[in-house]
Amino acid sequence: MKRYFENGPFRFHSYGGTADRYFTTESRPVYFRDIPNVALQKSLVFFDPDNGLEPARKATAAHLRYEELDHVFHRMDGFSIAVIYQHLPRIEGSRFWPSVATVLGQRLHTPVAYIAESDVAFFVAPNHRARMKSVLSILNNQANVVAPGKPPRRVGRSG
Repeated sequence: MKRYFENGPFRFHSYGGTADRYFTTESRPVYFRDIPNVALQKSLVFFDPDNGLEPARKATAAHLRYEELDHVFHRMDGFSIAVIYQHLPRIEGSRFWPSVATVLGQRLHTPVAYIAESDVAFFVAPNHRARMKSVLSILNNQANVVAPGKPPRRVGRSG
């Protein structure tokens, strides 16, 4: 991704993308606390947890915990948007995607939109509520761009 963005009009900042920046169970609080403020200003902050968001049962070291996401999200400025990548577990997508959006919305105290295709979804949380209308417009436009033979993308939101 860095090579893709380095020649464009965007700045690219990857945090934790190298072996010396991975966290352990013990270093998680420091890892999330030390995300530079510059990476959270006028940014699309992308979260790619290994095993997805914290499940209802027990989170492992490979899950993104809601508390960590909330901490980073509330450090972001009003021009920033969080995007969380999530795979579909062994649950029907039509039930799972909206339920995750609802939990995210409750945890972050903001509306959350999502776009899902097959077994993958991206949850989008603008740090300023007024941006939700634009987010939904963009997601709906993308949902209508479907390759022949592919199932349609699903767009939804919390609240």
